[in-house]
Amino acid sequence: MNASNTIKAIYDKNLTFSELKAIITRENVNTRSPLHSGTALHISAVQIPTLKRLELCLQYGANINLKVSHPVDPFHNTALHLLIANECENTAVEFLELAKKYNIKIDF
Repeated sequence: MNASNTIKAIYDKNLTFSELKAIITRENVNTRSPLHSGTALHISAVQIPTLKRLELCLQYGANINLKVSHPVDPFHNTALHLLIANECENTAVEFLELAKKYNIKIDF
């Protein structure tokens, strides 16, 4: 599956965790969507913000500091910003703990 098709598949809200795990790779985890320049991590933060999905992205090398750079998001949000903006406070705190677990420096 090419990177573009991977991003389209990740947008599928009915995608199970197992299906997501089958299509995410180190090569495509940071591929940006042509619609809004978000990555699998951004999509996971917005659509189905479960810690399991977010952790999977981090395990495959998702760049936690990538910002959406598209007119649809004039604030250039990271996945963490999206969690907070969507009032997923508990998941945001757990996401910070994941970053700590994997020794990932967050650029605030």
